[in-house]
Amino acid sequence: MKRNFLILSSLLLGVGILSTSTTLVSCQKEEIKATSVSFKDGDSLTLKVGDTHVFEIEVNPSEAKSKAKFTFVDNSEEDPNEIGTLNDDGEFIANNIGTVTIKVYVDGLEDTIVVNVVPIEVESLSIDQGDFLEVEVGDEFDLTTTILPTNATNKEIIWGIKKIEGYDDRYLTIDLNGHVVCESDGFVYVTATCGNLTDEIKIHIMPTLVEVDQGDFSITFDDETHEATLSSYKGKSVAVITPSTVTNPSNGETYKVTSIGKNCFYNSQTLERIKISEGVVSIGNTAFSSCVDLYTLHYPSTLKEIGYNCFFNCKSLEDGS
Repeated sequence: MKRNFLILSSLLLGVGILSTSTTLVSCQKEEIKATSVSFKDGDSLTLKVGDTHVFEIEVNPSEAKSKAKFTFVDNSEEDPNEIGTLNDDGEFIANNIGTVTIKVYVDGLEDTIVVNVVPIEVESLSIDQGDFLEVEVGDEFDLTTTILPTNATNKEIIWGIKKIEGYDDRYLTIDLNGHVVCESDGFVYVTATCGNLTDEIKIHIMPTLVEVDQGDFSITFDDETHEATLSSYKGKSVAVITPSTVTNPSNGETYKVTSIGKNCFYNSQTLERIKISEGVVSIGNTAFSSCVDLYTLHYPSTLKEIGYNCFFNCKSLEDGS
């Protein structure tokens, strides 16, 4: 049997089917490494607080496939992790104002980029209550603002009172949160400031209206209609609500006030504000003439007739509502 094998082997060698030597050929390609790497954003980049940015890099040759690694460069002045977050894929989220340096590594090569995180600036500021507000002595309320964009970094409001000649800043107080307390009647300009922007509102603090007693008036009674006319004002109140009904002392009965008589408030030197009660249908001639400090008058919905020169020489009168 051994002899037969030797003969067969010789034959195979003779025809070249069997070789005594073997050469191994490798099919694995040689790895291509990067020769240069750089950030596509250049040497620096500016982002706003809240921005998310994914860094792209340029690697040469383009066939190099090694994975890039992104890291912060330590900065002794600022902790980069307080300014933003950076993951392995080069995604950076800007969380706070500051400057960080980011480095990318590829095949032992590196490049850096400086990232400046800046605030989202306020573009517009407005006081929600508008540019004019009427209130009364003793009122308390909060002023509010609208800031755009809503995601602005610094939305702190500084409230203040504008100094203007002829206007007393002691009429009201305002705290850091915009809470206003009205202390006396007058005009005040309040300002709201955010960054470089300022808005203002003019506040008219009016004396508190008080319904005066019928004893402050001379009154004419009509027994047939049970209606009364306020004939003459003898009081000294600054802000008056006229009575809607009065009692006739002669019979103890109640009469409805329907008229403000001729010259009723003529030359009243203290009167600044008046509200005429519902039910009054007429105001007589020169009823408020020469009330030089009267600046606000509230009409009733029932009013139908206003007499001649009713508000003559009312130099301060600016509103009728």
